[in-house]
Amino acid sequence: MINEAGRALLRKKSKSRMPFTLAQGARMRRFDHSRNLNQFFKLACAVAALSLPATAALLFDNADAPLYTTSRISSIEGAAAYLQIGTSNVSIGQIAINAQPLQAGQLKFVIFSDVASPGSASGTLLYSDTVNVSAANAPTYIFSDPFSFTLRAGYYYDVGAIFSGAAINYTYDFTTETEGDISSLAGAQNVDNFASPAQVGHGGVSDISIRLYSPTVTTVPEPASYGLGVVSFAVVALTGYRRRVVILS
Repeated sequence: MINEAGRALLRKKSKSRMPFTLAQGARMRRFDHSRNLNQFFKLACAVAALSLPATAALLFDNADAPLYTTSRISSIEGAAAYLQIGTSNVSIGQIAINAQPLQAGQLKFVIFSDVASPGSASGTLLYSDTVNVSAANAPTYIFSDPFSFTLRAGYYYDVGAIFSGAAINYTYDFTTETEGDISSLAGAQNVDNFASPAQVGHGGVSDISIRLYSPTVTTVPEPASYGLGVVSFAVVALTGYRRRVVILS
């Protein structure tokens, strides 16, 4: 038989073998909640950083109504606007050309060096970029991939595209255009040989329709709006944290 002293000893040993007390369990739950809350804050900051918008500003658009169409059917498949740069360098990050591919293929955007009017056909190919295109029912602006290129002050360039297929239309007008430090001049450049593009001479007084965009930049919001976004995520995190406390306590 176990006397009172023996029962007291057994109770003492049983308590010493308990993995943790209720108070210890509560502390562990609080630690787990704090860790989850910290993870929520980190996630909020990461999402806020990833959600910053990227923008590119339109720098130049030389299209003036009325627009006409030049059809390139099994002939010289490329055309470029003839540009003069003013007193300041201009950084561009994307080209768009108003064109209508009549079949699927590839469009190669090009930038050539040129000289003062009336221009030449002996410039250097400075940049090219190829995109896939589908057949279209009407002319629409087709965009190059984003890139970075500086048009130098006082220089002349031919900026346009050439098609890999046998049929494409480009739009043009007869009005020269000046916007900022970029001017389009009369006499679009013709471009031939898709595999190795080359200038083949200016034609008439046409002005091929192009658009030039600034390099893409990440827009940084005002500190107040950025902080508001993080606080919003924190409120959601805190709500989840408080719910867990109620459930686990």
